[in-house]
Amino acid sequence: GQELISMIIKGYEYCSRFGRATTLLPEAHAHGTWGVMGAAATALMIDGADEATFQEGVNLSASFSLPTLWTSALEGKLIRNIYAGHAIEMGMKSVIFARTNHLAPKNNVSTVFSTILGSGFNWTDLERGKNVPWDIELNYFKPYAFCRYVHSPIDAFKSILDKQQLGPDQIEKINVFTYARASSLLHQDYENILSSKFSIPFAIAVQLYHQKANQSVFIDQLHKDKEIKEFAKKVFVQYSAELEKDYPLQMPARVEIIDSYGNIYSERVDIAKGGPGKKLSESELIEKFKTLTSAVYSSNQQDKIIDFITHLETETNIEKLFVLLELK
Repeated sequence: GQELISMIIKGYEYCSRFGRATTLLPEAHAHGTWGVMGAAATALMIDGADEATFQEGVNLSASFSLPTLWTSALEGKLIRNIYAGHAIEMGMKSVIFARTNHLAPKNNVSTVFSTILGSGFNWTDLERGKNVPWDIELNYFKPYAFCRYVHSPIDAFKSILDKQQLGPDQIEKINVFTYARASSLLHQDYENILSSKFSIPFAIAVQLYHQKANQSVFIDQLHKDKEIKEFAKKVFVQYSAELEKDYPLQMPARVEIIDSYGNIYSERVDIAKGGPGKKLSESELIEKFKTLTSAVYSSNQQDKIIDFITHLETETNIEKLFVLLELK
């Protein structure tokens, strides 16, 4: 158990630091790009590679980064769901390639991420200083089943509703101001379930009518709901240079609601619930796990899985966990 925890922490650190070091082109989606190096580094670590093999394996893995498009998610194109799986698969295969001398040029990483998929690769971001938190300690958990960029707008919108108790008929218009990356999630005419996960107008509308933003809102009944579609057309997402200055250390959004009398209500959220400083409690994480797995695990099986993971550092046989995870 302790060995597994150690590997998870290190694997997370590998992947996170490759992400930090990379500056992708604006058109690229992060999935399927630098994640392949994180997957390769983790697989090489587990395989017990020496330093030279480790370096060669990570270096050649960059060759398998995909030319991903951010618009795949916005348009609801399911190729987006293949990106991450491809990165994991090719990261694992990089172990075999490195051990059979199928190597890449020495400057492979820099070339791929400085001139082909990105505009720069900062090697110093790979260095971890002493007495600094592991990146996994800075992780966030999503309380909402939307793209992370949607979370601050949801929190700000909910805050206004809690204070003003406004209903759909009382709202004339909603403006959402946010940083550049999040401002691309502006589509009022979302095409399918995937694209609605990347639509701030849909998130605001479904929150207003159903007071929830979990996975249960992604069904055809709500996706095609006429009232929700009409209200989504009242939500306008706009770029804010002021909020851009705080990204990516913060993921801010300011929501402005204009009611039918012309009154304006505004709220800003810099870090959404679940992020650094606003972490979910252990009970909230357990509830999220139970909700997401209720369709495949019985309550008794869920409790056994939770108990095993809660005491993972004392376990000596991890095979038991995989037995517990099997569908009955």
